[in-house]
Amino acid sequence: MKKSLLTIISLLSVITASAQMDNVVEVESTYKPTVKDANKINVLPQAEPTTVKHYNVEYATGAKAVKDYVFEPTKAASSDVAENGDPKGFLTLAGGNGGNILARGAYGWDITDNDILNIDLSLRGHNKNVDYFLDKNQEWKQRFYQTNLDLRYEHKLKLPASIFVNAGTNSQVYNYQHIMTAPTTDKQHNLIGYAQAGITPLRLDQWTLSGNIGFSGFSRKNYLNNEYEGGIQMGDDTNNQTRLKAAINTNYDINEQHSAGVDFSADYISYDLRAYKGQGDFEIKPHYAYSDEQLDLRLGAKLIFETGLRKKFHVAPEASVNYHLNPQIDLFATAGGGLYFNDFYMMNALTPYWNLPMTQQQAQFNQIEADAGLKWKIKEGWFAKFHAGYDYSKDRMEMTIPMGSLNRNNMFTAKGSLVHFDAETKYNYKDVVVAEAKGRFNGWSIKKNNGYYYSTPAWRPVFEVDADITVQPITGLRIGFDYQLKTFEKDDYDTYDRPTTSNLGASISYKIPRDLIPVNLSIYCKADNLLNQKYDWYYGYRAPGTSVLVGAAVNF
Repeated sequence: MKKSLLTIISLLSVITASAQMDNVVEVESTYKPTVKDANKINVLPQAEPTTVKHYNVEYATGAKAVKDYVFEPTKAASSDVAENGDPKGFLTLAGGNGGNILARGAYGWDITDNDILNIDLSLRGHNKNVDYFLDKNQEWKQRFYQTNLDLRYEHKLKLPASIFVNAGTNSQVYNYQHIMTAPTTDKQHNLIGYAQAGITPLRLDQWTLSGNIGFSGFSRKNYLNNEYEGGIQMGDDTNNQTRLKAAINTNYDINEQHSAGVDFSADYISYDLRAYKGQGDFEIKPHYAYSDEQLDLRLGAKLIFETGLRKKFHVAPEASVNYHLNPQIDLFATAGGGLYFNDFYMMNALTPYWNLPMTQQQAQFNQIEADAGLKWKIKEGWFAKFHAGYDYSKDRMEMTIPMGSLNRNNMFTAKGSLVHFDAETKYNYKDVVVAEAKGRFNGWSIKKNNGYYYSTPAWRPVFEVDADITVQPITGLRIGFDYQLKTFEKDDYDTYDRPTTSNLGASISYKIPRDLIPVNLSIYCKADNLLNQKYDWYYGYRAPGTSVLVGAAVNF
């Protein structure tokens, strides 16, 4: 019998977003980011930067980017909770079919006029039996729960800068993938923590200085069996990784148009595994910038000294140019690159069910990440962006599934290139209608596979589309639709081809008028996979059908 309602996509968002299947009702606030170079702000309104996921996995010192192991097919159900201004607190609670739960609370304390403390605590997860991918007559328990705590303390100095401290932890507990006979206890537990301290950009005459130092830890415990994984016993063993990062940024304004500076950063990772050794790098990044009414130019380079598994010197570009062609069009180009460590974070970004490689993987080096195109203000409230790019990388972390065994997610590295073409547009009519669409085509080429398994990578996307529209017919009532599409390369060596992602969602929310109740309260409902498609959240982890999440949110 066909199951019409099964479960909701509910892996908790951990960072800066791109949450996983993110149905969180977000708070609109007056967030004011620190601008490193105020004279580089373009007066021309720009299209939003694309959120179509780039292949290269990047993450901050904190644990926030481990969310990347799941494609993000949905956005917030509503942004109407907050009124204009900066809310002090936020609470939401929601539930749905498939044992789904979402709870989140945040609050900001103005301890003094110069001291601020923000806290954000959340829980999200699901627990549902779904069809076994090899046999529809069997089921396995698809369970995943995440809790997240983030703290930020900021002290404003008498100078125009602040000292800040960020800290947090993220806990992921879930059963192992596609194991029919495993006991009901969790087989996998990841505990991730981080702490970071620093100073926001400090202006001293013509100098601008900033810096930070951070620590992060990744602890992985696997209860699956007593086999050896990468030469390390699994069983009840715990594998730990620690990381230290530090950076100092400098900039000197030569005059109103010219500036120059040098940034320094250091990064070191250590493990408690005998088969793994520490690795790190030290980077020197000189840069020069020029700005006038038409042109914003930045020329720079990364001089990278790699240590650990290999002692090697790398050079990568770090440059950008933006030219104001006319009041409606900007032309732009960027060239970047750099070193990315193939560590626990990178593996977890590919899939939470990663196996430790038999030998430790070297760091990925991107020789070039180039992008160029135009930003176009078609008319008031309507923007578009068209661009194309080319990436070339060595020792890029990949995942493959040997002999179709989805519970053995093996890691290897590859050398190759990517050509991509992107288009996006956004339309906003007085917040009554907001529509956005983004698309990308990826053309992949593998020059060399450094792994033991020679099948092609398991999850490379080819076409990516993300579109949504929200309509507010009356004040406080929002109705939205969203659609995501992803196609993937076929694997000639594998018995399992990842199915195309095709996800249609809908949402409705209503903010109850303040003259009826004394608080800012919204109720909402978010539905996903209305077409009941059997696509993968990530490789081998099927979306279990249509899902519905219902809840309420309040800010104060």
